[in-house]
Amino acid sequence: MQAIGSQPNFTGIYRIKNTPQNVKELSEKVLPMYEYIRKEPFTFYIGDNPFVQGLDIIKEIVANANQASKAWLEMNAKNHGQILPNSNTDFIHIITSKKDVQEFVEYALKRLKALENTPLNRIKNFFRERFGQNENPNLPEHLQIMDKAINLYEAEKAEFNKYLQGKNIVSVSSPQDLLYKMMTEK
Repeated sequence: MQAIGSQPNFTGIYRIKNTPQNVKELSEKVLPMYEYIRKEPFTFYIGDNPFVQGLDIIKEIVANANQASKAWLEMNAKNHGQILPNSNTDFIHIITSKKDVQEFVEYALKRLKALENTPLNRIKNFFRERFGQNENPNLPEHLQIMDKAINLYEAEKAEFNKYLQGKNIVSVSSPQDLLYKMMTEK
């Protein structure tokens, strides 16, 4: 919370349980109503951080490439001593207000730019590969891909946790509770 005069200005993230009913109410009623009435943008991500969905997509791609399921991939990884991070998609996180959404988008763009295939990043990756970092020859090829994805995910998760420091995360019990809080935020 930041104080502007005597009115608090909410700068945080709302968190609500990720259920089919909540997703339906959020997408059909709550978020469109917020945007229409408040004339403010919003964005959201599922999971503890926005990179959860990317890791899930990579799991799906690697599993499909091996004509298998994500459950098989996780079991196979475990059999080789590799534990895949828990995707934890139990919650939806909603960011509201032009200022907060812009800050979030700028953060995401900054992280994407840091991962770009720039000359400096190519040099860093060249040396990492030459000196064996992020390589585990004891793993099958599909798990080597997952190993690199996990390393990237963990690094980005740590960066995102730094971004969240000082931000207020407000848990809400229902879409109605969320709408009430969003409509009364200053």
